[in-house]
Amino acid sequence: MLINYDSQGTALIAADSPKEMLSVVTSSSGHHAVKINFSSLTILQECWRKTQYSLIRGLRNNLESPATLFGSAIHKALEVFYSADRTERKEPKDYADKMLMIGSGHWNEDWADNLLLTAAHEFVLKAAPLKALPDQNKRSLATGVWMLQHYFKKYLTDPYVIVHDSQGPIVERRFTMRIHEEANLSVDLFGTIDFVLKNEATGEILPGDHKTTSMLGTPFYQRLNPNHQYTAYTWAANEVLGLQTESFLVNALQVKEMPKTARGTPPDFARQITTRTKEDFAELKSAILTSVRELLRRQQANEFPMTAPGPCSNYGGCQFLDICSAPAQLRENIISAKFKEALK
Repeated sequence: MLINYDSQGTALIAADSPKEMLSVVTSSSGHHAVKINFSSLTILQECWRKTQYSLIRGLRNNLESPATLFGSAIHKALEVFYSADRTERKEPKDYADKMLMIGSGHWNEDWADNLLLTAAHEFVLKAAPLKALPDQNKRSLATGVWMLQHYFKKYLTDPYVIVHDSQGPIVERRFTMRIHEEANLSVDLFGTIDFVLKNEATGEILPGDHKTTSMLGTPFYQRLNPNHQYTAYTWAANEVLGLQTESFLVNALQVKEMPKTARGTPPDFARQITTRTKEDFAELKSAILTSVRELLRRQQANEFPMTAPGPCSNYGGCQFLDICSAPAQLRENIISAKFKEALK
């Protein structure tokens, strides 16, 4: 597979199917039916020009970073790990060597009886488009399996297991819920809850989110609360799943390059339980309605100014930076060359 790189040296892979984002359907009577998720809310609050490009015009890069695919593959491995009975979490003989082989693309059907090896193999299958990345890349197959090797070893006796309901195991559970209804506007909040876990030692039930991140420590803890994403998922766990909980578990895995020598250190892992109340749900609803109403107004007026420079450089840079930094008369040429457009 051909791997391309952007100007900062970040690997790019062929774009997959676009993620579902915000939608606005306006009836002939003037009623606006809005569906919004956390990612869309973030863009609305971040930059109106980015909103226009991403949510209104639906611009998508022809090539994109593998970060999302890597995270999804880690999620798949953890789904396998936590969905199985805890008694199946056993470290096999020559564990490190076998995980190294899996990360290099080798698989022996005899290993399928071991949960840890099977979970790592599921990561490799899910992340297959990344196989051309060099092992030294922090989102390579080898790096992902190395991360999982240390994660499974640390949490081998983890008391958490996946909760099941009438629909099956609660993993990657999609939800949609109506949060507002008035004469000319209805708003649905949608998203995907990563998991609901039960602590078999205490009986505590926790909805939660797996986070793959390069930044642990203070930045991780500063983003626990307020955090609209965690508030949305906790709210949905109550309203849609009927869990009646104020607690939410954030399970973070550090993404880092594998050490080149034995003196290197393994990745870090962090967990934190954060709580939400009805006041937090009301705050989120207010933020959503304020942003949605402003979006509708700006659509009507066709006003989408830039916010600069903050969002332009956040998290490695905005994907639309090349467009906004170019003269106005050249922007559509750049869009035609680098993006696909899905008109709403």
